[in-house]
Amino acid sequence: MQGMPFFLIVPAWLFLVLIGLILLFFRKARFLSPYFILVSTIGTIVSLILSTLVLWLIPRFFGDLGSIARFAFIALYLASIALGGIVGGLGGFLAARKINKRYQRTSPI
Repeated sequence: MQGMPFFLIVPAWLFLVLIGLILLFFRKARFLSPYFILVSTIGTIVSLILSTLVLWLIPRFFGDLGSIARFAFIALYLASIALGGIVGGLGGFLAARKINKRYQRTSPI
């Protein structure tokens, strides 16, 4: 169960980065490229770090977990993956917005 969420996250991340790289070749859609690349990359990295911290710190502080606590631990692990993706995605969005402002790239609409 531990490796399953990241088994789905990594291919999705690679797909979004590939879309971001392809968008670099289209002048009208170039402003979207940093969003695809940075939101997915920073979201994935923060998600990985936060879930790894949960896997590493909870057993270290609480030792052997009882049967009910194991379910809570798994739920906390899955929640940390989602929370890391949301927080990292927000950070990536803000970074991409800053890059677009710096290079004065805006939507052609």
